[in-house]
Amino acid sequence: MTLPSQRFFTIRTNWTNLESVKSVNIHEAKTQFSKLIAEIEAAGEPILICRHGAPVAELGPHQRSRSVAPSARFGAVEIDYDPIEPLGENEWPNALS
Repeated sequence: MTLPSQRFFTIRTNWTNLESVKSVNIHEAKTQFSKLIAEIEAAGEPILICRHGAPVAELGPHQRSRSVAPSARFGAVEIDYDPIEPLGENEWPNALS
């Protein structure tokens, strides 16, 4: 999809990599929102939204967070009681009984 006032900005990432990002003005983003979303889905590239030529927002693909694997130490922990079992009368602290 090519929009009439489509521009490309160069954004510096990590000091060494340069990335060219498509940009649109706010009015175009509002009127062509569904098409921009489809373009992002297809290309996986973000689009920069500008006001009067100055970048104000970035519309990009959703990044799923990666879950962290649990530590191997947790597998070695053993509990020798049922943690959800209710306490007996003699197991409550004196201040609470």
